[in-house]
Amino acid sequence: MSYFDHHLATFVSSAVIQEMRKIWAFEYASPLSAHSKGQALIREMENACQRIYAFCGANPRDWSLFVFPSHAEAIQQAFWSVYFEISRYSGRNHFLVSRFGEPSAQCFAHKLHDLGAHVTPLTPSAETGVVDPAALQEHYTIKTSLLSVSWAHGITGLIQPLESLAQFCKEKGILFHVDGSYIAGKIPLQLQERDIDFFSLNGEQIHGPKSGLLLVRKPLRLDPLVLHQKNDMPSDAALLIGMGEAAHEASSHRLEWSTEVARLRTRFEKQLESHLCKTLLTERKRLPNCSVVLFPHVHSELLAYELNQRGIFISPSPLLSDFLKTQRLLIQEPPGTVYSTLSFSFAYNQTRSEIDESCSILNQVVAQLRCLASC
Repeated sequence: MSYFDHHLATFVSSAVIQEMRKIWAFEYASPLSAHSKGQALIREMENACQRIYAFCGANPRDWSLFVFPSHAEAIQQAFWSVYFEISRYSGRNHFLVSRFGEPSAQCFAHKLHDLGAHVTPLTPSAETGVVDPAALQEHYTIKTSLLSVSWAHGITGLIQPLESLAQFCKEKGILFHVDGSYIAGKIPLQLQERDIDFFSLNGEQIHGPKSGLLLVRKPLRLDPLVLHQKNDMPSDAALLIGMGEAAHEASSHRLEWSTEVARLRTRFEKQLESHLCKTLLTERKRLPNCSVVLFPHVHSELLAYELNQRGIFISPSPLLSDFLKTQRLLIQEPPGTVYSTLSFSFAYNQTRSEIDESCSILNQVVAQLRCLASC
């Protein structure tokens, strides 16, 4: 079996499971309690916080750390805080949100629309596939309070020009929210050196628990929808310690992501290209574990179904076809070509033999489907 849907969900590290199981089974007391059993957790939680800060390249003196039960909650807490602390009082109720950013960011931004906020979705450049910093000027108003983007797109792998976007926000006095779920563990994040105000992260994408992490640059405040956290110390010990272990492991695997996983992807792409498939977006700056492949004359949903029958797991994505419709790279291809693409996402535990076997099956299935299509 081969799994290529890592941009949707990943396996949880065995070390993370072990650390969290220890909390659930033996160290279940509340760290907010004054007795020694509860207080014994404080040191482990502080160590987990330090691991997360180190992984993100952030200084705890300048950042507040929050851990939530879901990634969506982490993102929406940031939006809610901007609306509650700034928009409600100053009238700066305009939000710029990447059209192909995190769905939870788009959903909550539109929810704020019901409360009187204005939301502008940012369509990526047809040439580069990312948000064009120059185009931001067209959408900016004196009421703009927040720009929200995903540092990297999980399905296409494209990486945003973060420095240029941050510079624009700094010049205009706009708060900047960045979701780093897909790029975390693949490059040094170095948040301390970047002009970012809110940084969110999906624990699943670094093989941690289903959770959401949010770093908020001081002196900005977070106004939680659920009032349950005190003194910058997340109250869910198991989630925090699990995220700390995942961050620690992600740091140790960073070299594998940037070298070995990238080599596996190249090996994968070359084998498919030798059978009349086409790899897209290779000329653009992208993640080392993501590959978008065009299978001419084969519908992606049918291909994904046939692969599933053979133990290769991948999901066709409407978001991918919607994204490709905004791009010019398929302008010379026949109509409907966007529905012949699949996004493959790799992990550091995959092997060359697994990749070779998957390519062999893929090429066989594609040849069979093309034969049927020509009949």
